[in-house]
Amino acid sequence: MELRHLRYFVTVAEHKSFRRAAEQLHVSQPPLSMQIKQLEAELGLVLFERTSRSVRLSAAATNLLQMASSILSQADHLVATAKQQAKGEVGTLAVGYLPAALGPLLSAALRSFSEAHPRVQVSMVEQRVPSQIAALMAGALDLGMMFGPVDKPELASELLRESPVTLALPPQHRLAKKSKIRLNELNGEQLVLMRPDLVRGFYDPFLAACAAAGVVMPVSRYTNDFASKLWLVGAGFGVSPTMPPPAGYVGSNVVYRPVVADLPHWKLFLIYRQNNRSQVLANFLEEVRRLRKQR
Repeated sequence: MELRHLRYFVTVAEHKSFRRAAEQLHVSQPPLSMQIKQLEAELGLVLFERTSRSVRLSAAATNLLQMASSILSQADHLVATAKQQAKGEVGTLAVGYLPAALGPLLSAALRSFSEAHPRVQVSMVEQRVPSQIAALMAGALDLGMMFGPVDKPELASELLRESPVTLALPPQHRLAKKSKIRLNELNGEQLVLMRPDLVRGFYDPFLAACAAAGVVMPVSRYTNDFASKLWLVGAGFGVSPTMPPPAGYVGSNVVYRPVVADLPHWKLFLIYRQNNRSQVLANFLEEVRRLRKQR
């Protein structure tokens, strides 16, 4: 038994006519009649009571009609869903992120992507860099966001945005009134940093520049997350080099000032598996690229 046998059976039952059913199915009547006879032989049932003027569903086939219609509906739904999945119109997108990585480009991409693909479920998971890499490798994440490309051949990276080095200070700090801060003005200041194993060399260019300039900045506190780092800065435990927070970020009582120094910009990358063939991911990356070009 094939799906076409069921489709022929249902169409004849609906039209109560082999001729009209053949017209709808775009087949000639003799092959249609032959297919129905084959189905009857396989089921061991007479499906239709035929007269010279009418075709009527047999009593034995009445219940079969509902089942056949249900099977065809499910098959049609499966085909439609498969086509939508192939186009990336349905599915899921799991995105790992660091709070410092959030910004207007990402929010615009998520908004426009969701409007264009309302049946795609996007989940945002806050994760440290090591956890993101492990989740990407395991297939638990489709996309990660971290500073600096990773050195794993299984993972691809592309630039999302870059920002100059900014210093987070408590509002009452002696340098908070300045519009810009020179590196030599930071000598002796204490630092609040996230744990190095969680940010993968994020602070290295800044610390190297300080060492080259003879600027000594002892580390006062290490933290596990962006929010607690800013809280400690606001509480007066030190200052912290950072990316400017996303617009609308509700954080601690902290001000931000650019650092005047020959420092490379911090670069935020999108990271994903090389062998991830998800069309949903491809569509989202394309939307990010489109918006990045506009900006």
